[in-house]
Amino acid sequence: MRRRGKLVDDNSWAEVQFGNHHALFMGYVSMAVKGLGFLVLTWTTVVLLGGFVSTLEKKDFWCLTFITLVQTAGIFDVLLTEKLRYIGDSFWGVLISGYAVLSSNPLRLKCKGFATAIGLIQAVVYCIPLCPLAAVYMFGLYISAGISVWRLRLHDYGNDADGDGHGNLKPALNVLYSLALLQGVIFCLRSMYNFLQGSMVSAILKSRRFGDQYRVGVSDYLVETMTGCEKDPSFARGRNLITYAVDMIGSKSPDDYLSGVRILDTFARRREAVARNWEEESSIYTPRDLKRLMQEHVLMKYLIMATSSTDLLQKLLHTLGLKSIYDRETRECAARIVANMLASDIRLEELPQGIFHISSLIDTFAEYRQLQPYERDWVYESFEQDWMAVALLTSEHRSHEDDRKEDSDTDLQNTYNELMVQGFRILQKLATNLDNCRVMLHTPYLLQKIMAPVTSDLLHHIDHGAWSNIVEGALKVIAQLTAATGQTGNKLRTEISSNNEAINTMERILKCDKCDAKLQKQVILILKHLYEDTALVMGIQRKENFIESLVNIICDDKMDKEARRKEAAIALVDISSKTESCATIIMKANGNFIHLTKYLLDLTRTGPPIGLQIMENLSSHDTGGNESIEFTVTKEAMAVIALQMLKALLSATEETHTGTEVDQDRFMKPETDVENQGGDSQDNGRGNDSSLNQQQNYIVEEYEAVRMLSFTVTICDTLISEDQDLAHQIDAIAPRDGAFSFPRKLKEFVKKYMHPRANCMEIMKLTCKMVISMMKHRGTYVKEDLQSLMDTLSTASKVMFLVEGSMVFDVTHDNAAALKPSRSLASLVKEAQELVDKHYGVSS
Repeated sequence: MRRRGKLVDDNSWAEVQFGNHHALFMGYVSMAVKGLGFLVLTWTTVVLLGGFVSTLEKKDFWCLTFITLVQTAGIFDVLLTEKLRYIGDSFWGVLISGYAVLSSNPLRLKCKGFATAIGLIQAVVYCIPLCPLAAVYMFGLYISAGISVWRLRLHDYGNDADGDGHGNLKPALNVLYSLALLQGVIFCLRSMYNFLQGSMVSAILKSRRFGDQYRVGVSDYLVETMTGCEKDPSFARGRNLITYAVDMIGSKSPDDYLSGVRILDTFARRREAVARNWEEESSIYTPRDLKRLMQEHVLMKYLIMATSSTDLLQKLLHTLGLKSIYDRETRECAARIVANMLASDIRLEELPQGIFHISSLIDTFAEYRQLQPYERDWVYESFEQDWMAVALLTSEHRSHEDDRKEDSDTDLQNTYNELMVQGFRILQKLATNLDNCRVMLHTPYLLQKIMAPVTSDLLHHIDHGAWSNIVEGALKVIAQLTAATGQTGNKLRTEISSNNEAINTMERILKCDKCDAKLQKQVILILKHLYEDTALVMGIQRKENFIESLVNIICDDKMDKEARRKEAAIALVDISSKTESCATIIMKANGNFIHLTKYLLDLTRTGPPIGLQIMENLSSHDTGGNESIEFTVTKEAMAVIALQMLKALLSATEETHTGTEVDQDRFMKPETDVENQGGDSQDNGRGNDSSLNQQQNYIVEEYEAVRMLSFTVTICDTLISEDQDLAHQIDAIAPRDGAFSFPRKLKEFVKKYMHPRANCMEIMKLTCKMVISMMKHRGTYVKEDLQSLMDTLSTASKVMFLVEGSMVFDVTHDNAAALKPSRSLASLVKEAQELVDKHYGVSS
């Protein structure tokens, strides 16, 4: 029978492997104890007390009576959690009641002796019947097991036990005491395993790599799962720490909510650490690790976001507010959960107050330090205009409490910084949605708040180290907002570009040696978005300065600035493709054109497409007749490289691309495991790694082939017209009389990429353009080989019908409907075929 599908496969999660299986085992043991209890109760009441009550010895009668009473506790609750969970509280309740009788009773003033007598009677009532009764309920099954051993060993059931009419009494008593003994042994075994609960919790914490501060939450999860499995063994199915935590968040109990938030925060912290380590390449993760993290993320998002109501999300967002009923620690945990797990799917229009709760995370340290959120709410509501004086009094009283370590200035500064960072992360992810951008644009003072760290230039006016992460967060939000589309994007870019102080600060960050490369990457991204918007009046000189800054950054060969160089190169790709004057500006960029050319040529030879795209854009733009000697030499070098790339592409049709070694290592090496599960096989789930890497390598190979072929086609179109000998240089790649002519190699190249994928479709189009270029420059090729190539391209166009047609739905630009659609593959094949026919028609 086929098993029911699951959203996530949590069988390898630590709490499921250890906790749920342990709870299930304990549940079955408890069921055995309860089942034996029912059997013992039935045997004593129906068989013995009902059939042999008159012939039982007194000691057997009282033993049976005690065993029967004990079963009333064990049958209904083996753990006695329902009856003894609050026994400690009841003890203090008796003491307090006695104190109230002795101290506050009105009779005490009139008759001290009477009040004292009442207190003594109460103490006697507690000590004589209640204490023994509690002891019986707690240790009754052990006592009954001891009684059973005693009776089975003595075996003195009376002289008439074997007499006439009583022949079954002795076997009946043997059966009863044996059952009671067996129940006691199983209960003792269960108690021994119950004492191992702490070790089980430690194993889960170690495997999950949780801190010891989460021991209480994991222990509560284990106890609740064990209690549920006592009643229903299927209770553990589909249950894990995430489902438990979400249930706690949905609870009406504030204590349960706090417990749930803290558990989910552990998953948010780990996801944040994994993303940071991946970015810094300080850790290596296997596909299995990443899959487990993804499944945890999917499950958490489904449980919180995919519910019929938004109550859970609203509770989390309300916790972020300045006047929530929770403390700073809970506020920080909720902010981390929202930032790492939920922000990308939040729609602010559905949560009208959500943006105000989120924006409250970005506030002054004085506001944050003054009061806890729940204190602020109470002070506002109670004292209104006089709230400030009460707040100062409250904070002054708190500062004198030595045992409140969390309120120290150092801790407050750290948590304030973390809260600000998480606030900017939430806003950054919210800004990925255009509707959210619209809400953020119309939220009073929000844009000014976001830009404040940049506008005020905190890095250079105060300190680089203290404010670097907050300024980086603000820049990431601004970068996302400037990438918005439509009228909302235009308004946002207008607002941001009109802030001269912020623009000046960003230009200063680009030139500052102390500013981190991450900050400079974000600044490059923001300014690129602003300068790409032709509707903005940013100033020609400022634009030229920015392009020159990009060139200078690219030419900076410091190893620790490599990430910044690549970001600048990407920005230069986009600007050079849209700006006609970019080539002229680049040539005049502080005499760095030669260094830029060397860097681009190095990039081109090593494979990444960034250098190709820039050089392709430079070669396709007119410099107005102001070409320098360096630019002319660069064009000649471009032509040589283009031919070399074309030859490399065609000669690699039989080889398998292996991808970049860095990405392979990061996926293949199993040195770092997010959760080192016990009992895992040595392959760590790497059986599927080869297929994953193969698929990744196909994508990398196709993308690089597109860029390399595009560069080659562009060079051929722009430079062959100036140097007719290049047509012969193309022929020289594969002489027509050789075993494989140039068209035949192109045919093999086309057949290799004849797959219904977007990159493959682009390769087909570029090959058609290559054929068109070959025909325009009067190359001489074997007719049969060329026609065979055209037949293959015609077949490929039919394979690509569905992929090409679906591209019309890729509406990612504001004016996508007004954009002129690119030429179809079929039309390019038709044009190339007509040129081939014309070429050979003239020749014949």
